Amino acid sequence: MIRLSKLCDYASVVLTELARYPDELQSSQALAESTRIPRPTVTKVLKALTRAGLTRSIQGPRGGYTLARDARQIDLADIIAAIEGPSGVTECATDHDECDLTAHCHVMDHWRTVSVQINQLLRSVTLADLAAPKLQRIPTLQVQD
Repeated sequence: MIRLSKLCDYASVVLTELARYPDELQSSQALAESTRIPRPTVTKVLKALTRAGLTRSIQGPRGGYTLARDARQIDLADIIAAIEGPSGVTECATDHDECDLTAHCHVMDHWRTVSVQINQLLRSVTLADLAAPKLQRIPTLQVQD
């Protein structure tokens, strides 16, 4: 099973909370309270999201965090990349350098195909989808030959 880190999961929760109130600045303390994620973890996540350009930080006594762009323009692949780095099922799916087995590997192309399919699915689910009511349908992957 492919599993994302807990920090990546927390990032999606924090971003979803920001997306629910797009016109409001929210402090790390307020986000920690509303998401029930410990404040040090929220702060760590927000730093990574700001570095990746998904959130903006406004300094000062009335400062806080907000989305850097519309929730419909942020997808799951963006969130994962902000926390985990480039995603791929195997090393060769993200690293374009050839490994020692490249000349004899019969599975590399298949793993790259799987990675492309997963990335397409991640790109099809936006932060706006995550912030929508649970009854809204999330897109499903259409496997291509």
